[in-house]
Amino acid sequence: MKTLYVATIRNDTKRMPFRLTVMHQRVLACLATHYFLDVSQLLRLAGYSDHSVTKMRASTKDLHDHGYLWKRAQPRETMRGSLKALFCLTPKGVQAVAAAGLTVATPITPAEFRALKPLHLEHLRQVNDTTIQLHRLCAAYPAAVTIEQFLHERDLKRLSPQLTLPDGATTRYSPDGFVTLRLHRPDGDKRRRLTFEIDRGSMKRTGPFGWQMKLKRLSAWLAGPYREQFSKETATIAIIATEGDQHAARLKRWLELTLRTDLGRADLGPSIFIAGAAPASLSPEALFTAPRWRRCFSDTAEPLVPGVLA
Repeated sequence: MKTLYVATIRNDTKRMPFRLTVMHQRVLACLATHYFLDVSQLLRLAGYSDHSVTKMRASTKDLHDHGYLWKRAQPRETMRGSLKALFCLTPKGVQAVAAAGLTVATPITPAEFRALKPLHLEHLRQVNDTTIQLHRLCAAYPAAVTIEQFLHERDLKRLSPQLTLPDGATTRYSPDGFVTLRLHRPDGDKRRRLTFEIDRGSMKRTGPFGWQMKLKRLSAWLAGPYREQFSKETATIAIIATEGDQHAARLKRWLELTLRTDLGRADLGPSIFIAGAAPASLSPEALFTAPRWRRCFSDTAEPLVPGVLA
């Protein structure tokens, strides 16, 4: 009888060392600037199409399994479907980013990541969706516009100084995002500084956490810390009302009433732009270069970032 030989596999074979791929590196770089991202946001910010979603999920799993990322479930957007995972850099991930020459200005602690509340997570998602679209616009039209400076909400909170209001009260203010754009024009480059605020429909006009108080703090910030940290030129305040056009129209009426009647600062109106949009539902061109923004005290629709498609 012929003898059968059975091959055996040694269990003590050493694993191949883990190496960062290009997609791994892009994931780490995206999280270095935006801190908290899910797979769909990573795809958009890193420049991949939706067809790469399986590969992106595998890449984030690799990085999580090897200690570069923490993850946690986000709140459900609908009653059905699986929970989306939210990722951020671990200390090992921060070290990998630093080795590539990037800096994480405000690293995240495990306790802080676990303590994020559902409402704050939803706010972060909308903030990141907005700035991701602006990064995508600049990546698509580098000859027309580039990002010179970008500060995430988290970085701005770390930098927020104490403010003194006209009534003597002290407070702090930090916007949801800040971007300095360099617009490349035939007659020379121009800068446009965008200060972002996201309104999800939960703020009232008055009260300690309403728009009346926010505009007081914003006015004090523009007069002092903004001029010291960024520029003496006028800032552009871009407010996105995420519930749509009716939400934006109501918010615009509130802001105009507050600026004119409560604060006596109607002069700030031309620098405040409002649009009704869910940022991730639009293309970068539709969000920023289409005439969907209206200034306070004006009914003319205009783009937030003009001249990109010219």
